[in-house]
Amino acid sequence: MFLGLSLILLQLFTVQSGGPQPRITRMYASQKIRNVRIEHALRQIGLKIESGDWYYYNRTDLNGDDKPEALVFLMAKDACGSGGCDLVVMKQLGNRYEVVATIGLSLPAVVVSSKRTNGWNDLIVWQRSYLKEGESGYLSVLRFDGRSYPANPTVEPAVPLEEAVEGVAYMVDPKPEEGVQIR
Repeated sequence: MFLGLSLILLQLFTVQSGGPQPRITRMYASQKIRNVRIEHALRQIGLKIESGDWYYYNRTDLNGDDKPEALVFLMAKDACGSGGCDLVVMKQLGNRYEVVATIGLSLPAVVVSSKRTNGWNDLIVWQRSYLKEGESGYLSVLRFDGRSYPANPTVEPAVPLEEAVEGVAYMVDPKPEEGVQIR
């Protein structure tokens, strides 16, 4: 597929988007340990998820409650298309995860911005441009609306990044052979 390019995508942010760039303060590779609670939550979102599909994830506190949420990039037939795959944001509730948002058309890496909206960190994802041949992509900002993040990073309420902000990059290394295979 089109994965395994996250570090390159981070480097291309500057070259391809032509606009403001996030100032990356840290970068984290995906966690490589199978997480059955994440797999269970993925199966609850209504996509056809099969044994052998892949996912990548990182855990980070997005809402300031000192409990890490999970950012999960899902590679499954029903979750991927020509514009990317689904990025799933999950909140930990006791010993399980609940899906907060399913964001389509996503490509790794994901930048967790230092800026917050409604108590949650904004997310920044790179988008390919399909408007004109050779037109560069752009960085899209996804803000929490009090319940969820936008499902589509290419249309409002998602907006192009308009100012340089600090952020931490996650899932900078996805390669199918290094992800977590669903069983």
